[in-house]
Amino acid sequence: MKKIILSIALISTISFAIETPIAWGFDYPIGNKGYDNNGNKISIDEYISGGNNYNKDRNEEYNLDKNIYANNSRFGNNPSNAWYNANDVGNFYSGTGGKGVHPGEDWNYRVGQALRTNEDGTPIAWDGAGANIFAIADGVIEEISKVGSTYTNRAWKIIIRHKLPDGKFVYSIYLHITSSDNEDGEITTNENDFSFQENSIVRKGDLIGKIAANMSSRLASHLHFAIRSKFSSGSHLYDNANGNGYYTHDGAIHTSMTKSQIIQAFKQMKDDEIFDPSDFIDDHRNIYPWIGNGSIISYHGTHAGEHEVYSISYDEEGYAYGINKDISRTHSKFKNIPTLSKQVGFFQWQPNSNCEKVKIIHTGVNNNVDITVGSWGTRNGDKTYKNITLPFVLGENNFNNNGTDWRVLAVTFNKETVNANSNNDIYHTLKAICTDDPISYYPEANIVRNQKIMIGEHQWNGTASIISKHFKDAYNNYYQTGRLQSHPDNWAFGVFHDVTVVEKNQYKPVVFFQWMESDECKELVIDSTLDANEKKVTLEMKDWASNTYSSKKVTLPYTINSENLWNVIKVAFDAPVSKNGRVTATCKGLVD
Repeated sequence: MKKIILSIALISTISFAIETPIAWGFDYPIGNKGYDNNGNKISIDEYISGGNNYNKDRNEEYNLDKNIYANNSRFGNNPSNAWYNANDVGNFYSGTGGKGVHPGEDWNYRVGQALRTNEDGTPIAWDGAGANIFAIADGVIEEISKVGSTYTNRAWKIIIRHKLPDGKFVYSIYLHITSSDNEDGEITTNENDFSFQENSIVRKGDLIGKIAANMSSRLASHLHFAIRSKFSSGSHLYDNANGNGYYTHDGAIHTSMTKSQIIQAFKQMKDDEIFDPSDFIDDHRNIYPWIGNGSIISYHGTHAGEHEVYSISYDEEGYAYGINKDISRTHSKFKNIPTLSKQVGFFQWQPNSNCEKVKIIHTGVNNNVDITVGSWGTRNGDKTYKNITLPFVLGENNFNNNGTDWRVLAVTFNKETVNANSNNDIYHTLKAICTDDPISYYPEANIVRNQKIMIGEHQWNGTASIISKHFKDAYNNYYQTGRLQSHPDNWAFGVFHDVTVVEKNQYKPVVFFQWMESDECKELVIDSTLDANEKKVTLEMKDWASNTYSSKKVTLPYTINSENLWNVIKVAFDAPVSKNGRVTATCKGLVD
């Protein structure tokens, strides 16, 4: 299906009368909030009615290849979950008198199943009337107001302001609801009946209302749910819509639209920074701040300089990191993120006969983590081991490769990594070490696949490795003598340059490098194979062990100088990319 990519160029930080708490994760607003019966987070899988275009992974596409006049609804794939999306974002809906393109999702309760029953089993409600509506994340009530001219027609709306860890804001929108004390969905007549008032702080999962009943006859009881990043309090909810809450190519009401006209309406929705709400939640179930990344665990280092470098890994200094072990830091205080909570660290690993298993260890407290394992060049096929208690040993049975593939690891902490009352930073060490210990048991049924890891507003696209002078003999032995061409299997990325990949997606990609400044590599050039108009990035850099970092807007290629010995580099693209591309870090003057 043809994809429409929505930008997430979120609005700048704004001052509000009430401080907005940081949202470290998002859940669904209805039903079980996106959890299974065992309390594990799941995506709400959807398929287009009729089943011919079943999308197992996620609902990411607008409906341009089907009959554009059809109501291409999407229904929950789990039969135990009776909620379904009856009017998807981007769906053209004519309705009575004409409408346009829908800017959100309409969540209904499945026809033929009772939402509530009496003790004797007789049904009370056959639709969504009276169903609970939950806040999707921590935030502040921005607005409570009528939908349309009178509450008896379309009930009420609540808008919640959410602050992401990088200081940007998004807004969740809940329409056709009533106060939480109305079990039958009766429409309240007074704003004060709601359990939360404007400027109240709400927490993820708080009950904020119920789905309203007895609206106008052409509106079944349902929740209209939307997420957007551009919002002006007191203005019309959808500024550039047609006055009826729908988007068209010219802002008027239409009973039909051509494909090109719908695409024009999509552009206006993109300009108004309207998201696909289910996709946004799936990609923001947990949000982690960047704390730096570990580097590479590779047998290629054993070949550099006829094994001189490998011997360094056993000397008094414990080098060379990046051959059979590596470490990253966690912090109790992070100066660029005042309210640091959960953290994430990254490693790269090449399974081989010298390192068939890796043990993940953390020296701090609260060692409950999720470990995501995936291929170097793509996030498709990632596996996430949920609710792991460190230490944990990974082996080849965790991903069924042939022993030579590069793997990237993300270790995401489920709680604060350090308990500290001190105003000073207290750090601990996150380690990845080659080991002979047995592989840790984990039930295959509990593995979550393709879970996205968001770093602020950016989506993780993988982790590059290390550029270190400890591999300097590889330059003499491979570059100058031409052995690189004759022995390609012995080539060691991470000597004087390294590469990672960004993928086409609706979210902004972010990648990481680690660099050791040396006489052999005094300057580092960051570049990409993307088109010139997609090379604007936010470049952040810090000393490996530091709890603060510098940040600047640059256009690639860009040359970095540093006074630090070890540097961790974050390359965050300012916009989603239109194609897959490579991102490289190269010692200036050494590698073409």
